Amino acid sequence: MRARLAAGPGGGKPFSEDRFAPLELLWLPPEPRQGAPQLPVAALFGGEQAVAALRTAWSDDAVSLAVKGGTPAVNHGHMDVGSFVYDAHRTRWIHDLGSDDYNLPGYFGGQRWNYFRLNSLSHNTLVIGGKLQDRKAAPCPVTSHRRDGSWSTVVFDLGPAYRGQADEVTRTVKFDHASGVAVVSDGITKPTGEVRWAVVTDAETAVAGRDVVLRKKGETVTLRRMDQGGGGWEVTDAKPPTAREKPNPGFRMVWFTVPAAAKIAIEVALRPG
Repeated sequence: MRARLAAGPGGGKPFSEDRFAPLELLWLPPEPRQGAPQLPVAALFGGEQAVAALRTAWSDDAVSLAVKGGTPAVNHGHMDVGSFVYDAHRTRWIHDLGSDDYNLPGYFGGQRWNYFRLNSLSHNTLVIGGKLQDRKAAPCPVTSHRRDGSWSTVVFDLGPAYRGQADEVTRTVKFDHASGVAVVSDGITKPTGEVRWAVVTDAETAVAGRDVVLRKKGETVTLRRMDQGGGGWEVTDAKPPTAREKPNPGFRMVWFTVPAAAKIAIEVALRPG
């Protein structure tokens, strides 16, 4: 369980953000019977917020990747279409920063998309021409999926989130259920400007040519550029533009930009060390 309460009854302190975690007990599944079938290591969830969840196993040391399509145009939605998270070595390496303070001015109104944690500038996805994703985008779906041996492949159509910014945008994720290697491939047709690829991490980073080595707790994960597009790796602090927003200490953006062209292909592999 991840619940940690800031104080007991009458303690006068607010509960932590995990205050609802004890309710998870109501949905705990029964302990599997001996000989019960294994849970699948690949799952797709459709609907308005399509998600693919892929993992090597159901164990503490499993590697996992989760990717979403969807739309920001839902209650509490973020501009995180195409974003993903990645876990290995019993820890998270590629993060979603989560929500900000609900009391910020216009948080659920006209200023919502100015806030760093809510817009696409802070998510593990693409930014085209420096513009934000379409806040009223139609849901971006999974268009195909398949399993070939130990590899799963899932394709998302991200085009609606980049309406007016490119003719076509797709994100394809491949995941090796044996090794935990993930490959994220993006295809962009006729973008209106340069394309930024980025992820958020709290690991130490070291750029080595086409690689970025992430280090944490004595373990490593390597990001490797597999495409031949322009733009080198950059690492910057994940600081918001205003002091009133959550400062995100310890988090950094790892990114590169590719110049505009008629067709752009981006491919990055994530490999646990």
